[in-house]
Amino acid sequence: VLLINLREGDEPRIDPDELIAEVEGFSATAFCINGGGIVAFYQTEIAGHPKSAGLNGRDLLAELVPRAHARGLHVLARIDPSCAPQALAEKHPDWFARDRDGAYYPVNNFFVTCPNAGYYFERMAEVVREMLTRFDVDGIWNNQGKFAAWDTDGCYCDTCKSLFKADSGHDLPLAEDWSDPVWLAFNGWRYRRIAAWVAHMHGVIERA
Repeated sequence: VLLINLREGDEPRIDPDELIAEVEGFSATAFCINGGGIVAFYQTEIAGHPKSAGLNGRDLLAELVPRAHARGLHVLARIDPSCAPQALAEKHPDWFARDRDGAYYPVNNFFVTCPNAGYYFERMAEVVREMLTRFDVDGIWNNQGKFAAWDTDGCYCDTCKSLFKADSGHDLPLAEDWSDPVWLAFNGWRYRRIAAWVAHMHGVIERA
């Protein structure tokens, strides 16, 4: 599998036929291309899911997937659930990670999202279903689906606090202390929560 990671603004340099020829030059049988999440690299119909500023009306999935399939190549669509437009916080404040003081984590014009909340479990499911059903991509590649994305300091939102309390009986610890059994339980809990999201997305993919 050849992983191709684009930045916003790279789109004008992408020639679909040349890209596929380059993939074949590496003797790859599949490649991964940007799909959606932070921004869409296709003409998404999901409200609040911004399109990459470099598309200028293009749709990379519509251009690449049929050409790749015609050459016997598989295409994985890359998703990134790690942050979302700041404007979404007005309607969905619970979708976003919070620091210890309850503030959002800004990344450019985006806020970091909470892996326990609706952006991961609902919005990313919408994005994946759209890509699978409209473009017949062969699979999904997850990037940055994790706690403390973008080198932030973890999530201390109300969703995380309530879920950890319900699962462990403890308040969510605010200080990293590897000698503290509650901190150790919290660290393991975060791994299990990401595993639960991955299992959820597997179900979404299988049902699409």
